[in-house]
Amino acid sequence: PGLAALAEAARAFGQVWVVAPRHEQSGVGHGVTLSRPLRLSRVEREGRLFGHAVSGTPADCVKVAVTASLVPRPGLVLSGVNFGRNAGIHLFYSGTVAAAIEAAMLGVPSAAVSVDFADSPDFTTAAQVACEVIGPMVRRWADGGEAPQALNVNVPALPRGSIRGVRLAAQCSRAFVEVMERRGSEDGSEACWLSDVGWPVGMEEDSDVALVREGYVTVTPLRFDMTDWEWMRRISPADLCGLRGDRAEG
Repeated sequence: PGLAALAEAARAFGQVWVVAPRHEQSGVGHGVTLSRPLRLSRVEREGRLFGHAVSGTPADCVKVAVTASLVPRPGLVLSGVNFGRNAGIHLFYSGTVAAAIEAAMLGVPSAAVSVDFADSPDFTTAAQVACEVIGPMVRRWADGGEAPQALNVNVPALPRGSIRGVRLAAQCSRAFVEVMERRGSEDGSEACWLSDVGWPVGMEEDSDVALVREGYVTVTPLRFDMTDWEWMRRISPADLCGLRGDRAEG
């Protein structure tokens, strides 16, 4: 439902092509398929082509869409609507965000869209709100303006009239409160389940996690350069060991 809602809302930007995983891919992060071929199949809805299903990860799907000539090369990649917020350190686990990052790595502006957890999330409203929020930036990119590498958009699970506004937000850096539960299995072996994920403790008030919780749509520009430049500025080569790869002569 989230994918169908985003595909419909994205028609405001132009022609839409859907290339998406065949199966559920929650928590796969930025994995790609190397050990087997990716199987492609056409998906129809109401007798018409809806899109192409790929037997791989979200990042695989973007590689196929951008480089395999299955569809025309996109000018924009949208990923989502994911069920559940993708905020804070959960960005590293998210296949939805990974698809947007993969597009950015391939030189295509992109945005990941998620709606916060709810019993019955309104994917249509979340998709429409997200496309309206990024619309001015999309038009700027189309006119040759500078684009961030990728955008991460989180929409609160609220009726449209209850959303408090839109905020630029930094990624929350605090760890989430998680519970790894040990259970017995039917065969007598022991297993572990990630049974509960709570909110971070002491989260930054201007972070994506805090602002979504307060009812704001959050927009976070992302980079795929993971270098810790601040640490590099503090450390000199002399602080590292003097390992050398000299070879004996003769």
